[in-house]
Amino acid sequence: MEKSKPALSNWVFLRGDGSPEIGMGHIYRLLAIAEYLESNCQIGFISYNSEIESILPEYVRFFPLENNVGNIEAELSQIKNIQGIKDSSIVVDSYTFKNEYFKKLKSLVHKLIYIDDLFISNTSFDIVVNHSIFSKKEDYTNTNNCTYLLGTKYALLRKEYLQRMQSITAPSPQSTFKTIFICFGGSDIHSFSTKMAEILSLMPEIKTINIVTGVFNQKNNISESIFQNPKIKFHQGISATKMIEVIEQSDLCISSASTISYEICALRKPLIIGFYAENQINLYNGLIDCKLGLGLGDLRLLSSKKIAAFLETYIKLDFESYIENQIKYFDGRSAERISNRILSE
Repeated sequence: MEKSKPALSNWVFLRGDGSPEIGMGHIYRLLAIAEYLESNCQIGFISYNSEIESILPEYVRFFPLENNVGNIEAELSQIKNIQGIKDSSIVVDSYTFKNEYFKKLKSLVHKLIYIDDLFISNTSFDIVVNHSIFSKKEDYTNTNNCTYLLGTKYALLRKEYLQRMQSITAPSPQSTFKTIFICFGGSDIHSFSTKMAEILSLMPEIKTINIVTGVFNQKNNISESIFQNPKIKFHQGISATKMIEVIEQSDLCISSASTISYEICALRKPLIIGFYAENQINLYNGLIDCKLGLGLGDLRLLSSKKIAAFLETYIKLDFESYIENQIKYFDGRSAERISNRILSE
């Protein structure tokens, strides 16, 4: 029997943007929510970025905003006119908006859900999702009328990773690292990936270096020597399935303290992490304190010489206990938990 379609009023809208400056993190976290809910709701994606329409699943309808970035009243007017918005839930993932925006947005919808990693409190929020390891309700001031989904139990992992976790076997201890995975976000505007790759390519024991970037990475500031280096392979704008394949083919992963670091933990891989933005600090501290990976600290403050010293030390270490901790903190059931709470609240 053909599956019945959800009622028109049963909409969940996603509101987020991506760009070369902010990357694609907001987009991918929202798409994880879409995957969790798509069998129960109709999904709409509201954004200024027409480029993201090409990466949306077929079940997600795109609602483009006219190019009035920063004009809150114009944006809210457009959202108000979307059919089905009044009885819907809307999930927002952005650092741009302030209290007044959320107050007015809440008046347009039935439920307002916010994806957070900066411990932002707002009386308009009905649900807050913060998957930072040490996030707790006491970090927020508005706790009376809001549901908080906190910690890695609610990790915003795409379904491909959650499905892979169900079949993954306990990894064998790694004694040598020959293939390295590097990802510092979709845009990597600081070129940390290529800096790491140049350093690693000089180490004779390293044979292959996989650099993954997103659709917004322009590669304009990458030297020709990087492209000509036979050890280095570029992967741009790849799917979650391909990303899993590249990670699993690698012996060691180096990433920013962002959702990609959680995806690596989900696949039980040796992990080295750094941060370069304020919103990554809480995630970084949690990963380091809980011993899920080894830390490089603030990448903006590190010279190439210092990075090389860290990497030369770290690639000689045993990561077995770190992988055991990854298994402890990521159990593969976050989609079930998040969808149940969003649909039941």
